[in-house]
Amino acid sequence: MECVIGAGDLARLCRRAGLALAAQAALPVLAGLELTVEGSGRLVARATDLVVEIAAAAEPLSGNREGRAVIPAARFADWVGQVPADQAVRLAVRDDGEAPRLVAASGAATARFPLFPEALPSLAEAWGGLAETVLVPADVFRRHAAWLFSAAPPKEAGQPILTGGHLAAAEGVLVAAATDRARLTQWSLPVDPSVTWEATWSPRSMQIAGGLLDEDTDTVAVAVTGALARIAGPDWVLTTRLLDGAYPDYRRVIPAEVEAGAAVDRGALAAAAGRLLALVDPRADALRVEWDGGALRLSVQGGAGSAGEERVPGDGQGVAARSVHPGWFLQAVRAYAGERLDLAAMAPVGQGPVRFQADGQPTHWLLPLRVIA
Repeated sequence: MECVIGAGDLARLCRRAGLALAAQAALPVLAGLELTVEGSGRLVARATDLVVEIAAAAEPLSGNREGRAVIPAARFADWVGQVPADQAVRLAVRDDGEAPRLVAASGAATARFPLFPEALPSLAEAWGGLAETVLVPADVFRRHAAWLFSAAPPKEAGQPILTGGHLAAAEGVLVAAATDRARLTQWSLPVDPSVTWEATWSPRSMQIAGGLLDEDTDTVAVAVTGALARIAGPDWVLTTRLLDGAYPDYRRVIPAEVEAGAAVDRGALAAAAGRLLALVDPRADALRVEWDGGALRLSVQGGAGSAGEERVPGDGQGVAARSVHPGWFLQAVRAYAGERLDLAAMAPVGQGPVRFQADGQPTHWLLPLRVIA
């Protein structure tokens, strides 16, 4: 293989593909980066840990000759990162008399990298048959990728399915959700009504996909087939294994009736909740939220004797009260963008969850502490 490519483009390929590398590779070759010059002339960089695989492509400047090489990813990326972005890098596989190596040259600098003797395994080869695809606006995906998993714990004993996020396309709507049975985050958007599938993604795969997006990306294509899912941008493809198991039927328990509600200034609410959180131990103490004709009254009573109270004016109606986890409440408030946030106490009276809503953003539910217990 041989090609000439800009150092900036090559560094971007290394960064993108490198997101799939595990901290500790299960096999030596899984620490490798595969570089392929295709018949079309494109240079494709690919890496995988056998759970997530990323292939990123760029157009070389010249000198294209088909071929493939698997080299140590970390050392190659470190070297490329030291080359000025506006310089050209020539890549070529050469036999120096001992063993073939990838020779990278730019200006007066030359580096030689050993080749892995075995091929890099591929998740994409297991991609079977045709898959129904939905197009998701990139700004929506970018904004919600991390938000979606704010409710998913890093691990859930006995229920690994709850570490992931659930996506389901049906009847013209794509719904994404994550829950730990105490919190639930959900967002939806319209899609092609002919597409029907559901899948549970790992937090890592969704967060990596969000990190692959740049400001020039308008849409991403999301598809599912068998035990694999794929997210594709204009010049990269992420393939990932899905989590096994049935996701909890959270839609069955989402309440529709509102006991009390208030629309408040999000910044003022976040500041008030932050001051109160400083007074308590979030592992042992509760935040009491009271609705009173639209305004919100927040209060804490710490186990060590500290206490505090805040009032946040707003618009709404109804009277209700809930005791919630103070850290989770503040996390949810801070996750939203914009000035206004709608908070509602949902049915049943005294026991229903707190619902967070804002225009064009996910809906979040937080159960009262006594209901969780």
